[in-house]
Amino acid sequence: RPGRTRTAARACRQRPLRLMSADLANPAAGGSILSATSFDMMHAPDSIIDGDPSSFWSTTGSYPQEFVLKLGTESDVESISTYTANVRKMTVETCTGVSPQGWEQLYEVDVEDEHGSLQVSTQNIPSAATFVKFKIKSGWADYATVHKVSVQGKSR
Repeated sequence: RPGRTRTAARACRQRPLRLMSADLANPAAGGSILSATSFDMMHAPDSIIDGDPSSFWSTTGSYPQEFVLKLGTESDVESISTYTANVRKMTVETCTGVSPQGWEQLYEVDVEDEHGSLQVSTQNIPSAATFVKFKIKSGWADYATVHKVSVQGKSR
């Protein structure tokens, strides 16, 4: 049925292509932990993005503590979610380019005390980013943990 094929083809040409948002922190999308201020072999920084719900990165004492996430490419970030425990105040900064410099603060959040249980915080703040820095400025306990970060958006 040639007429039907042409109609379907015309309909496809008329629809705008919509790219789906993805988790840019995921290693499959090119995400990697570039640096962290503390390291414990049992709770390494890569645990933040390994996809294992039972793993986490642990700070090792005093604050502030931070880690830097490198996205696979410069991206348009739509939202950032953090899954933490014992974090009291955190800032998130972004920068673009080939090296992590020229940081701009994206937001600061005061996280409610969940008495050691999981804290989930999602911020819908559009930004361009190649690198994302998470700085834990203070905690509800001597140690804080980061179980996961999710950076939703689209690669450029």
